[in-house]
Amino acid sequence: MYDYLFYQGYKWGKASGNFDDTPVLAGTQWIVLCAIFNIATLLFLVEGLGVKVLDFNMLVPIKYLIGLVFVVGFSYYYKYKERWKRIVLKYEARDKNKIYPIVIILLYVAVSFLLMMLAAMYKNHDGVFA
Repeated sequence: MYDYLFYQGYKWGKASGNFDDTPVLAGTQWIVLCAIFNIATLLFLVEGLGVKVLDFNMLVPIKYLIGLVFVVGFSYYYKYKERWKRIVLKYEARDKNKIYPIVIILLYVAVSFLLMMLAAMYKNHDGVFA
């Protein structure tokens, strides 16, 4: 799923013209956001089950460092042996939809965010889980 999201971010970056010199960054920025949402969702679910995994308050002072590690890590992953080119070629061969890439990206971000919020409510026994 992340490879497809990367491809859509890449397409959107190329279409906007803002990322002509760094096409990998265009795809990576959305993956980082969704990966952080998905990891937080899993941590909330595990803590909702009663297993103490991580203290989120300790992450606040180093949140920018964590974001930088994610950006550098995912950028390295996609740039390593030009993996990003293989992904783009793979999805360009299959891509027949005419939906704008930003619509797919925003839909995935919204679903990831909503799942994270539901997991947080489950962890805190709020809302529908009260």
